[in-house]
Amino acid sequence: MRYLKVIFLVQILIVLTALNQLQARILRVGYNGAPLTGVDYANLAAAQTGANAGDTIQVYGSVGSLNVTKKLVFIGFGFNLDIANTLQVNALDIPSSATLSFREGSESSVVEGLQVDINLYISNVTIQRCRGSISLYNNTAAINNIKVIACALTSMSMISSTGFPCTNFRMSNCIFSGSVSFYLPGSSGLIENCVGSNYTGGYVNLNDAGFLVKNCILSGYNTNSINTIFNNNIFDVAQPSVLPLGNNNLWGQPYLNIFDALGGTANAITTYVGNGAFNDRYCILKTGSPGINAGLDGTGAPTDCGIFGGELAYRYRISGIPAVPAIYKLTGSSATSGNPYNVTISVRSNN
Repeated sequence: MRYLKVIFLVQILIVLTALNQLQARILRVGYNGAPLTGVDYANLAAAQTGANAGDTIQVYGSVGSLNVTKKLVFIGFGFNLDIANTLQVNALDIPSSATLSFREGSESSVVEGLQVDINLYISNVTIQRCRGSISLYNNTAAINNIKVIACALTSMSMISSTGFPCTNFRMSNCIFSGSVSFYLPGSSGLIENCVGSNYTGGYVNLNDAGFLVKNCILSGYNTNSINTIFNNNIFDVAQPSVLPLGNNNLWGQPYLNIFDALGGTANAITTYVGNGAFNDRYCILKTGSPGINAGLDGTGAPTDCGIFGGELAYRYRISGIPAVPAIYKLTGSSATSGNPYNVTISVRSNN
């Protein structure tokens, strides 16, 4: 019996060791503290080489570019922290930033809390709480099952109008400049609770793709979106002579009547720094806004149009704060000597 107990304990230790080795690790690039072997890497390429599929790479500062060939999670600490200066101890507008090109082998990767330029050559990637541009390279393959959640986008488009159709695209609770562009009859997706910039003309340009656009606030309307269904959206522009497919859309609503803008150039909503400075709090609905409860969520219940309404899991988070705990306050007592020395550390979950 004693011999069997020893064998059983050894088996447990082997299993626990194996499970520990299978757990995803956290690696760092650009960290300015004392480097740890196996944790800190000089650049993204070295970190990817040292990473296993499923590992997380934390990004500190501007770290260059990478062709991503493994399933990885990239996490930064948000952006615009000088404006939302109570969200983290780091209250500077020095976001984590990178250029990431996702290629074969990187399916099911996730990017969160970064300022990014993202090039997608493969399917099944999630980009959330980021700021920057996203391009789908459908000239070489179909790029399907892409999720873009709670981002501030300067550009979002398929690059080819004659390549492969892209299906099951989801864009939820995003701010975007210019147009969101899709092409080809086989392309499909959902755009919900988004806000188009009234500084650069934010509208959807979906041509002959088959999309549902709902609960959005858009500064323009493109009549070329012939297969798009528009439900419960608000438009800055006047009602067109030929209405699009769909219902319950509200036309001719100036942004100044919709949003609780905080100032800046012509109260403009923009994803760029400068020209009044990007401030995602401009998208908060004002008292009496026509956007309040003007949309419908997935259950058919009334919800606000714009980035702070819709499905709870997808709602926009100010400054793209990632869904990981963060220290937002770190203070010490005014006295520099004495025992004890009091330190206050405040942490939020950011879920």
